[in-house]
Amino acid sequence: MPMPSKSRLSLLAIVIVGIVIVGSIGSYLLTSQTPQTAQMTTTQSVTSKPVVFFKLFGKIFFDYDGNGIQGKNEPPVPNVTIALDNTNLTVTNSTGGYVIDSVPKGYYQIRVFAPKNFRYMCESASEFRTVKETYTVSVRNDTRKDIGLMEGILTLPFPSTVKYPIDRYYDWNTDPKNSLWWNGEKGNDPYDHGAIDYAMMEGTLVHAAAPGIVSEVRTTDGVNFVRIKHSDGFYTSYEHISKSLVTVGQHVSRGEKIAESGKSGTFYPHLDFNIRLQDGRLLDPYSPTFNITPEMSGYWFVEKTGQNRWISVPIERNPNGLGYWTKYNDPQYFE
Repeated sequence: MPMPSKSRLSLLAIVIVGIVIVGSIGSYLLTSQTPQTAQMTTTQSVTSKPVVFFKLFGKIFFDYDGNGIQGKNEPPVPNVTIALDNTNLTVTNSTGGYVIDSVPKGYYQIRVFAPKNFRYMCESASEFRTVKETYTVSVRNDTRKDIGLMEGILTLPFPSTVKYPIDRYYDWNTDPKNSLWWNGEKGNDPYDHGAIDYAMMEGTLVHAAAPGIVSEVRTTDGVNFVRIKHSDGFYTSYEHISKSLVTVGQHVSRGEKIAESGKSGTFYPHLDFNIRLQDGRLLDPYSPTFNITPEMSGYWFVEKTGQNRWISVPIERNPNGLGYWTKYNDPQYFE
């Protein structure tokens, strides 16, 4: 076999070296393995987080205007039992305050065991409920929960800035022992009036006497009216208005503007305000607690001349024995 030339030997060496290099690299790449890691047994210490407790506190007060905020003239209600989920009990002190310590984070039902003269409660002007119900409280930190107690749920349908007289209760019988002006369902007098009339000039703003849902805005027999459904199963109705400011299905808060007064379906401007059950029957919310006299009754009377006249009585002199108003059965303003 002829010997290869030097040039061929050099080229062969380069090739062989290249093969070796490539082979060695390939061998490394193909045979390299991740070194086995020694199995280590670690013990994870499980530590439970300490339970954080918070404080639930607040005030219980006599809410004259039904807005859930204690005003300067609204007194505290002491000695009221407070229950948290029917187990955690405390009692309000002389300032109406209460404190429940050591409350974990979560949702709770708070119940107020109010004195018997209180039938309703609220936390804002947009709602109310009976004192037999509860409030849901979310506790995420120290939490304040104030609750206003009310004898009734109604405030007057206008603000305190202007005081309108009660006008014409529509009892044309002058005998106070017969058909009285608050008896809308009793007696044989066709002029009995199961509502109350406030003398208002046309265009006067009318406000919701309690929070609720607008159930009707319409005209019947020429009378324009707005009717609001309330959560305790009754309605308030605002009649003879000239213009509605709300629509059916709208939620209104206490004191919200709902209409402008007028004289639709009648001969003089006034607001007919009444309360109805779900079946349409009128309630009797105006039974007076004072002695009936001609000066304080508001019924029609006949002068010697034979001319019909009526007495206008300031609203402060028209207490309500059935307790639909929010303070001592007297009409109260929403502001």
